[in-house]
Amino acid sequence: MPIVLNGVHSQLNRTTVHDVVTPRTVDEVVDVLDRARREGRRVSCAGGRHAMGGQQFGTDTLHLDGRRLDQIHDLDQERGMLRVGAGATWPDIIQAIRDRCGELGWAIRQNQTGADDLTIGGAVRVNIHGRGFGFGPCMASLVRRTLPECDRCRPGRGLCRPQWIPGRTRLRSTRPRDGDDHSPIR
Repeated sequence: MPIVLNGVHSQLNRTTVHDVVTPRTVDEVVDVLDRARREGRRVSCAGGRHAMGGQQFGTDTLHLDGRRLDQIHDLDQERGMLRVGAGATWPDIIQAIRDRCGELGWAIRQNQTGADDLTIGGAVRVNIHGRGFGFGPCMASLVRRTLPECDRCRPGRGLCRPQWIPGRTRLRSTRPRDGDDHSPIR
């Protein structure tokens, strides 16, 4: 049964997709990619649906809703690295850091401007920037992405690689230390 999706902000991108699937794990993302291949369908994907150009939807696609890929794992307090799923939002990450470190622990360096309920996967996909002059794009803090492949993919061919699956992101310490210039961890 076709489903109509639209962007949150402009509401100018009404698009009819074939189906919407909401995976919770990377293995389920691979299953979605395999299903699309079997059905001969293209895949579109979105998280918060905040992109304003309609690029997150495709007519008659199998639409992957990434919001349930919101797991937050492994805060490395020594290096300021946090592993998150593509569906994690900035408020999710900030709260997870507070829960693990308290108020005087780590913090994000910057995030997008204009809205908060945006997913990390979408941020990676569009190489977002914030308002911190001199910081560069937010994704300069990205250390690694995990990219699932479907069963027909071969290493190095670049097929079926959804670029919106992030890996680790770096944080900036709010604790002053001797000689600390508060620049991002390199």
